[in-house]
Amino acid sequence: MNNRLLMTIGYQGLKPEDFLEKLTIFNPELVFLEVSTISIEWDLKFVNRIKNILGNRLRIALGGL
Repeated sequence: MNNRLLMTIGYQGLKPEDFLEKLTIFNPELVFLEVSTISIEWDLKFVNRIKNILGNRLRIALGGL
């Protein structure tokens, strides 16, 4: 069985740094991020932060409206 972790920035009150810390501890193979047209620049910068911390072995999927 695959382990799963669901976290959101904002709605749960997580700051981006807290999200990254929890993500580092969980050490996933795949991360799905919901993005939007309005926030796409910030979203892509955040993807790069995740990659810098967890490395290129991590797969990141983006989806949204």
